[in-house]
Amino acid sequence: GAAERLSVDFRRTTYSFRRLSDAEAAEIKALRLRVVTVNQGDTVADLASLIPLERFREDWFRALNGLNPDDALTPGQQVKIVTP
Repeated sequence: GAAERLSVDFRRTTYSFRRLSDAEAAEIKALRLRVVTVNQGDTVADLASLIPLERFREDWFRALNGLNPDDALTPGQQVKIVTP
């Protein structure tokens, strides 16, 4: 039952797909995953600000690194960030 119910939503989503123009495709910049070491004084906000997204940077950073909302960073800890 659930697959059938979700099928409608999936099909609706595909209706929004379209082929990119050559100009749009040329504008796409690949993103890379980089591992960095936390320095003394680094905060989640500091490192999240490096992620080239417009919204929810701290949420993405925490999810990417398995950090809960109350988790702090420790100097020497290695974390992942997304970079252009």
